[in-house]
Amino acid sequence: MPLCSDIDRHFSTIQGIIDLKLIYFGFFVLLGFVLNIVGVVTPCFLVETNRSTKKETCHWVNPFSTLGYSYDLASFFLYATIFCQCIIGWLIGSIVNKTKIKKSKYSKEILSRFDYIKWLFMLIIVLNVLSFVLIEIQYDKRFQDGSLNLSYQTFVLAICTCIVCPFNITLSKRLVRLIKRVTQQQNSAPSTNQYNLDTTNGNTIAKI
Repeated sequence: MPLCSDIDRHFSTIQGIIDLKLIYFGFFVLLGFVLNIVGVVTPCFLVETNRSTKKETCHWVNPFSTLGYSYDLASFFLYATIFCQCIIGWLIGSIVNKTKIKKSKYSKEILSRFDYIKWLFMLIIVLNVLSFVLIEIQYDKRFQDGSLNLSYQTFVLAICTCIVCPFNITLSKRLVRLIKRVTQQQNSAPSTNQYNLDTTNGNTIAKI
């Protein structure tokens, strides 16, 4: 029937948009992971300057350092963000595996994984902010007299925390809203479901 054919073409186009947004989302998740790794793992997080000899010493993120309990706790939080990024990567991989390789529908279970991703990004933001606060509290006087400075790593980490993570949270929300809207439209359309959209419980998917 021409009507059904037009509807199928319409949903096919929307499915392509969903796939494209999922690719964009995966790219920015990968970007956040790389920035997080660079900001935490590279070996010069704090730069200590000897004011008499002008010699600079680099301190890496180390939860077992001799720089004080605040720095050790901040380091632990920073490594925890990498663990969160790994979980996010696993969740993205499981979504792609189910929807693109196994051709499963965008069910409530799959959409809930976007919710987990959103909360993990929020946790990363909180952990990074806490780390900077702990370091600032412990070394405030030394930052002021110039004997201790933050390296480029911290600025990379700040970009990840203040820009990339909030952007990924927004992308996740918009992607879920698009899938839910298409699910509801297809639920009421006189067409067969060919595009991996769960039409069985379209109105029961929890909002994110």
